[in-house]
Amino acid sequence: MATSGNKGGGFSIGVVYGLIVSVTLYLVLSFIFPFEVENTGPVAAGAGVGTAPVMNAVASAEAPDTSAPDAPDSPVAPMLQPEVGGENTVALGGGNDSSPATLVNPQIANSAAEVEPVLETTSAEIPDIGNGSPASTPPAQAVSPAPVVADAPEAASGQSAPEALASTASGPAVEVFAVPFSGDTSRPMLAIIIEDTLETSLQPLVDTGQPLSFALKADVDSSISAQSIRESGFEVVAMIPPGISKTDGVAENIARFMQNVPVAVAMIDANATGIMLNRDAMQTVLETTGPAGLGVITFAGTGDLVARDQALRAGAPYGNVVQIIDKTLDVDLIVQALDRAAFEAATKGSAIVFARTKPETIEAVVKWLGGAFAQRLQIVPVSVAIQRPAN
Repeated sequence: MATSGNKGGGFSIGVVYGLIVSVTLYLVLSFIFPFEVENTGPVAAGAGVGTAPVMNAVASAEAPDTSAPDAPDSPVAPMLQPEVGGENTVALGGGNDSSPATLVNPQIANSAAEVEPVLETTSAEIPDIGNGSPASTPPAQAVSPAPVVADAPEAASGQSAPEALASTASGPAVEVFAVPFSGDTSRPMLAIIIEDTLETSLQPLVDTGQPLSFALKADVDSSISAQSIRESGFEVVAMIPPGISKTDGVAENIARFMQNVPVAVAMIDANATGIMLNRDAMQTVLETTGPAGLGVITFAGTGDLVARDQALRAGAPYGNVVQIIDKTLDVDLIVQALDRAAFEAATKGSAIVFARTKPETIEAVVKWLGGAFAQRLQIVPVSVAIQRPAN
């Protein structure tokens, strides 16, 4: 009985032992060779046997997209870049216009005044207008404002007080602002100076093609008219107003007149009450205009020989108006006055006459320039006449 019991107990132990071994072997084999779960979705690219199973993502549990949203499709202006090797200048002008901005004189068709220089971005130097005074201030720069001095003198217009103008490196005004001339100076020469009274168009005189000269009032700012006339190819003369003192403030007045007509080749005296026929005043005029190289012109009268001698001694170009041709505003009489002036030019070698831009004067001058007497002479700019005066 004991033997049978032991055998039964041994069988049970063996069964349990076999189960344990089988389970253990199963677990070991399952660990070494795991079962593959069939995937109903597409296999990821590059997946193969022996890789971890790829599970299909459930639509309801889809992970949110954490990437940044696309930028809105809006046009953005490109940044302007400097052109490499391009000209380093900025042209001043109106909108969509790269040409220089200009002021025009309605008295002359297509005239230009105060042509603005091209602004150099690499330089802040003040351009010189030719008579020693600055034409404009340099471009504004980002600098700290200077302290205001309460007692600093300043002109009402923001400009400094007139000063004697020094000659420029380019030469005297009588040469710098002279118009090109290639006429025959061996012939008798006649210079015609016409005061611009601003009453009528100068176009008929311009259309003659003759090198006439125009006088502008110097006691007011005539710089725009002066520049437009000069840019149109004609010479300008600064005209001293009547009534100027011959003793007080002569130098200051003359310096101011020079600034008001900055492109003048010469300064002409007032007719009735001129200061150049006074010896002392004329000396001051020569000392003031001399550094700028302006010529001086007087009207014939008592004292003009002394003025001529003073100018020649100072080395200043000098001229003398022999006749005012339009004292009477009659076309035929003005033509006759021009004939007499032509005869004097033929006798002395050169002559200067003066007139105003009255309608009758313009008609007579245009008529005379197309006549026979004018063809016997050489009409010259005033700068030629005062540098080669009459004998």
